[in-house]
Amino acid sequence: MRDVSDTSMMSGRLLVFVGFVGVASGALGIQKAQAQQPANVPLAVLGLEATDGAPSSVANTITDALRQKVANAKGWKLVPGKDIMEVKLVFSCPDEAPSCMAQAAKSLGAEKLIFGSVKRAADGYLVTLKMLDASKARVDAWVAEQIARTQATGPAIRGPVQKWFSTLTGAGASGTIRVTSDVVGASVLLDGLPVGVTMDEPLELGGIATGRHEVVVSKPGYEPVRRDVDVVGGEVVSLTAPLDAVAPVAAPPPVGGEALGTAETVPAEEGDGTGMKIATWSTLGAGALALALGVKFSLDVRQADSDLDPLRRFPCEPTSTVKDCNEAGERVGGLSPAESDEAQRILDDAQGLRALQWVFYGASAALLGTGLYLYFKTYASPDDPDGGDLALAKRIRMAPVLTPGGGGVSARLSF
Repeated sequence: MRDVSDTSMMSGRLLVFVGFVGVASGALGIQKAQAQQPANVPLAVLGLEATDGAPSSVANTITDALRQKVANAKGWKLVPGKDIMEVKLVFSCPDEAPSCMAQAAKSLGAEKLIFGSVKRAADGYLVTLKMLDASKARVDAWVAEQIARTQATGPAIRGPVQKWFSTLTGAGASGTIRVTSDVVGASVLLDGLPVGVTMDEPLELGGIATGRHEVVVSKPGYEPVRRDVDVVGGEVVSLTAPLDAVAPVAAPPPVGGEALGTAETVPAEEGDGTGMKIATWSTLGAGALALALGVKFSLDVRQADSDLDPLRRFPCEPTSTVKDCNEAGERVGGLSPAESDEAQRILDDAQGLRALQWVFYGASAALLGTGLYLYFKTYASPDDPDGGDLALAKRIRMAPVLTPGGGGVSARLSF
């Protein structure tokens, strides 16, 4: 039965959303949730301090790149900042104590504050950045990474700045692909993996890593459409994929001038459905496997976070002669070069594991959603003598939905 006008008393649409990945990951308590930042959070970037012989020009280049990144980032509002040395002098913050730096942030009208320093290292420069929450007067995140001298000038600094900003804000370097097609029910593959089915509304694929990706939209009876898209962190890429019907193949002429009997073709729905059943359980099994792998990588991320705890450093109290303390407040001093290398290795490993975690969570949502759709089509057929109301499955359109925080299935029932 097709949809009719909203004024009809006997027609309507029922929208159902069933979440999979978001519920699974929340119930297991595997990944530490990162709260989404409200829109237009005021953020100030203080001019970095050049120490231990580092040129001030390098500090200025990194500061300008950070401010440009904040100005172009979705959900953040750049607040004009000052040099950190000026802030230390005005507010008497020689040790960069969080309570003192929070006062400086509030005076600038900022809720968040990024500050840090650049030191000369053996093969380049060591960049240390901190993200401070002014309302809580505490440092929420920090990064310390060594870069080569060639990376500290011009466009080369944009890559490290993108990674540092993502780590400090917890936003992640990801974007969104929005797929629109004139054919409903076409399968959408992202880099060879099924991620959803086209509906009347555009299909949005969130949490996509930055870079180039291949999108394929296909459906039996239509020519597939392949597109290469470049995803930019925090942005939405729209993709239109019109499908052209395949021309029917003409039947061969009769042999010897005599018409041959034509065997009656049995529609797919009237067969035993063995192929559909195999596809259904294979898709559900693959979805369960992808979910298990996502759980495994989440546990690895959690372990990496635990391994990093002993290497974290925070500003000590102003009265202390030692600048750096551990999480327990013990004065331990700064990290040795070996410890800094170990901390950076753990951070790099954790970033790779976190990306794999969300890839498999997204694949799980798409596969489980597709498997449910196939299950309805296979086991709720109107030709089933015991089907009864299950014949409604022929009027259900389902499609997986992916978001940065999870995934699920969108279903529409016409009646």
